Amino acid sequence: MSYSSAFAQGQRFLLEGALGERLKREYGLAPDPQVGLARHCTTPEGRAALGALWGQYAAIAHRHGLPFLATTPTRRGDRDRVQEAGLTGALLQENVRFYAALLPTLPEATGLARAMGPTGLPYLLSFTLRREGCLPDGTPLAQAIAAIDAATAPHPPLGYMTNCIHPRFVYEALSAPDNQDPGIRARFVGIQGNAAPLTHEQLQSATDLLTSDPVSFARDSAALGELAPLQVFGGCCGTDGRHLEQLAGMVGD
Repeated sequence: MSYSSAFAQGQRFLLEGALGERLKREYGLAPDPQVGLARHCTTPEGRAALGALWGQYAAIAHRHGLPFLATTPTRRGDRDRVQEAGLTGALLQENVRFYAALLPTLPEATGLARAMGPTGLPYLLSFTLRREGCLPDGTPLAQAIAAIDAATAPHPPLGYMTNCIHPRFVYEALSAPDNQDPGIRARFVGIQGNAAPLTHEQLQSATDLLTSDPVSFARDSAALGELAPLQVFGGCCGTDGRHLEQLAGMVGD
């Protein structure tokens, strides 16, 4: 079955857990100042570590009967950053071949969707979302979804999701007055959640790993199904295989 067909039939998917923090703490591989995790795609030790982490997450999905999704670590590898890092254009090619994440503004997300639509490939858009229900640029989630759907017809995204935010904050965001439209909520299909219920600013200033109990993380993620038809579940900052195992157990099988 194709990805699009499975998605249309309501299949749930397991998205990967954290990569960056685990690469740094478990493998001693820090992100590059210019291109972030993309540097690790260019070295044998980096590729081996990424393969090990993806392999662990994929095995969890398989145990619970869920298709597995992985994101690209090359999203920071744009032309300027690749040149500053002294890397070749091959990394830039990898960057533009795959999808982006952490979209903070409506124009950026719309531009990406307009570029993806004509390719005929299935795609999701994942926003950076604040707990009050808007993107960092102040656009309410419902407004962003409606605007992009209108701008990309007849090839809109399969759906929309968010990442790098705790699931309880997403519950608050979807409950905000501006995001009550059932049609809009029906287009919101996934989360790649942080383990700790902290803001982006708190996470960025932290010096220690901030995490939480895997069971409560999975329960909070699954609870979002009360508000929207979520099909994609994954982990971001502070998560590891324990969190993904609990999450897959709640939404899979």
